[in-house]
Parts: sequence; structure tokens; C-alpha cells
Amino acid sequence: MNISSEEVAGILRNWRDENRRLRFHTFHVPEEAIDYLCSGLGWIEELTPFMVRIGNRNDKGIIRGDLYSCIVSLSRATGFVMWDWRNVPASEQAMKNSLHEGFDMSLTVEFASGARCELHAIKFGHELDIPK
Repeated sequence: MNISSEEVAGILRNWRDENRRLRFHTFHVPEEAIDYLCSGLGWIEELTPFMVRIGNRNDKGIIRGDLYSCIVSLSRATGFVMWDWRNVPASEQAMKNSLHEGFDMSLTVEFASGARCELHAIKFGHELDIPK
């Protein structure tokens, strides 16, 4: 479902205040949507009305080569889409179950170029063996 920038700010503030671990993926353009440019797991380290920085300095993912952080420009976004397991069609039951088990919510930030960044709030992140 499409949401406003004010709703996005509220969601991101909640995720930051909850110290929620986020999985992020950035994609270049729709034609290449299968391949993402970068991916990582981290926490919201900085949030302003213009951008959000998700850092994973303390994440074991660095060993795998994940980035230290992902900075998403909220001011340049052309749209925001929020979804969770309730938005998945009944015909996609396996996907619906997987989302319900793994994530509380996902947020897609869209840009005019076709690029997008997906942020997934991990439901079970506090139980992972990742040092903070």
C-alpha cells in the first residue's frame, strides 16, 4: 500500500526507537530488479527528515563483504510502499507464510530513475547471534 512521507517518518522513528534490525537491499532499475546493488543488515544510526542511514559496523555481515552502511535519501524519493504478510495474495501462500514468520513489515523507497531501496524489519532480529 502506498503511504505518505509522514507515515514513513513515523515508521522509521519506531524502528529506530525499538532498535530494530533491518535488512536492506538497493536495486538499480526495474529491468535489473533481480540483481541488487548492495545488501546488508543493520540498525538505524541516523534519521533526519531528508535521509536515513542504516549502519552495520557491528554486524558479522562485514565478514561477508556487506557494506558498513546504507544511506537512503528520503527527500529524493518519489514514492513509498509499505507491505507485510497481510498484503500478499492468498494464491502466494508460501510467500505469505515466509513473510509472516520472518518480518514485521517491509518498506520500499522508490526513486524517479527506477531505483529502489527495500527495508525489511526483522521480526526475530533480537534473537540472532549478532553483537551490538
